[in-house]
Amino acid sequence: MNAKIQFWLMISLWSAANSPAQTNGPVIPVLSAAGQSYTNARIVQANPAYVVVQCDSGIVQLSLSNLPARYREKYGYSPEAAANFLAGEQQRQQRSRQAVQDQQVAYQRYLASLAGTNRAVQILEVTADTSHGGWPLCIAANMERGILVKNLPDAIRNFFSQEAALQATIDTLSRQVERDRFATNAAANTAPAMGLVYLNTPVTQPTPAQAAVTLQADQDRLTEVQETWTNLAAQAEVRTTIYAYPTGLSYGGYTLWNCTGMAASP
Repeated sequence: MNAKIQFWLMISLWSAANSPAQTNGPVIPVLSAAGQSYTNARIVQANPAYVVVQCDSGIVQLSLSNLPARYREKYGYSPEAAANFLAGEQQRQQRSRQAVQDQQVAYQRYLASLAGTNRAVQILEVTADTSHGGWPLCIAANMERGILVKNLPDAIRNFFSQEAALQATIDTLSRQVERDRFATNAAANTAPAMGLVYLNTPVTQPTPAQAAVTLQADQDRLTEVQETWTNLAAQAEVRTTIYAYPTGLSYGGYTLWNCTGMAASP
């Protein structure tokens, strides 16, 4: 399990186990405690040592020992019970912090054990995020989350830029071919109109033959670009695979890998 997921799961379990009891007390117009007044107060949680109060000024935690006698009696306050609860809560918090520290130490040991182990890593995407130590955040195959890559070759970025440019051209040509088909059908079903003027510009409607030639030219161009894209996609694994090893360091929860070169020449 990912170390960060383990951390938050542990915190969630601790919170569920140690949350004060939920209450649904009535609204108290003015609640006084330790010289402070809280208006429209409602006690929403309580335990042997303190209560959580929702009021006009927000949410506050108040010691039972500072509340009026009727509230101390209502919630069964006693100095001994409060002290025991707080001592137990402190111990639970210490155990929780220790467990988190143990998880972090284990994770760092795991990263350190991988340091220097060179392996092939296929990069699936280079994101624009460089906020973690200045290294690019990359999506890699067979990894649960992104990795930071030091010394990432320009060839990797160039591959994805070329792929994106080809895809954009395919999208543009596909729309153009659809327009050409519409124009070809219109030309085939409309009598030629010569000498028309639109906005002071003479308009000559293409003949069916002219429209067909334009359509064929754009279709040929689209096919050519699609073939180029297909050939590029077939080279993706070779051209986006690097040799790298984890350095044992992490930034923002992402492990830092050091690239030692391309797996194959592009």
